[in-house]
Amino acid sequence: MRNRADSCRNRSNIDELALDHAQSVAISALAFIAKDLTRFGRFIALTGLSRDDFAGLVHNPNFQVAVLDHMLGDESLLLVFASENGVAPSDVAPARDLLIADCAPKGR
Repeated sequence: MRNRADSCRNRSNIDELALDHAQSVAISALAFIAKDLTRFGRFIALTGLSRDDFAGLVHNPNFQVAVLDHMLGDESLLLVFASENGVAPSDVAPARDLLIADCAPKGR
């Protein structure tokens, strides 16, 4: 998954496989949200984005962080996502943290 935004590259400290997994978790979470109109409508309302905005944001690491933050903010949503996608609920926060670290300015 190499479609990451160029502005978020801090590869010297980030394991590529772990980063790819984190991105995969975020994209799976977005797909999970988008496949249910109620979930998707709530996500749109909370983010202030339109449905048309999503296609261009899927591979944006900052948006991926926001998706995982949304999942982490609703435990029941997180548990259903984890169950349906074979992801341990405890893996979502580290995935978010890894995406954040990847976008952090070097030297932080």
